[in-house]
Amino acid sequence: MPANSFSTLLDECRRKAALSTSDLAIWFETPRTSIHNWLGGIKPHVHRRAFLDARLKVLLKVIERAKSPFPVPPFTSQYARRNYIRDVRNAATGKKLP
Repeated sequence: MPANSFSTLLDECRRKAALSTSDLAIWFETPRTSIHNWLGGIKPHVHRRAFLDARLKVLLKVIERAKSPFPVPPFTSQYARRNYIRDVRNAATGKKLP
């Protein structure tokens, strides 16, 4: 994936799924400031690039599904929203819950 397309695709995901910067930070398991920088066009570090590209592809697939779980249901509390995003991510990536 070309470097500039990461920021473009990330912003597209944010808009389509109505996700906040904090929501994306939960999805990518990274600080919110990193998400803010990536949305601003700064390239992710090379050592995390393969992981981030894979997570972005999964997010795109989840958003484009016919019965997408996004946007997050309205009136979801902050704590429940965090858990909801983690659960969707874990189900999509095949991660087992602890």
